[in-house]
Amino acid sequence: MYLHIGQDVLVAYQHIVGIFDRDLLESSTDFRHYYHRLRQNNQIVGDAELAKSVIVTPTHLYFSPISASTLWRRAERDPSVWLASDED
Repeated sequence: MYLHIGQDVLVAYQHIVGIFDRDLLESSTDFRHYYHRLRQNNQIVGDAELAKSVIVTPTHLYFSPISASTLWRRAERDPSVWLASDED
């Protein structure tokens, strides 16, 4: 299953490592280094200026105009998120 993160972007639940508030980019030095490394490799999706949240996957960083709490509520409502196997 997929999580709609806004701006016609879907991310597979099994690839999501974390959903964070956008403020993490300003408050965490480690996250800023991670962001710059992914940006150099063109692995950033979305507009950081419009973002309210950041979705981290093993290969990409997604900026979403939807708040992290709203994205978490969407994920919690989908039972397939909690029933997914490690085989996916």
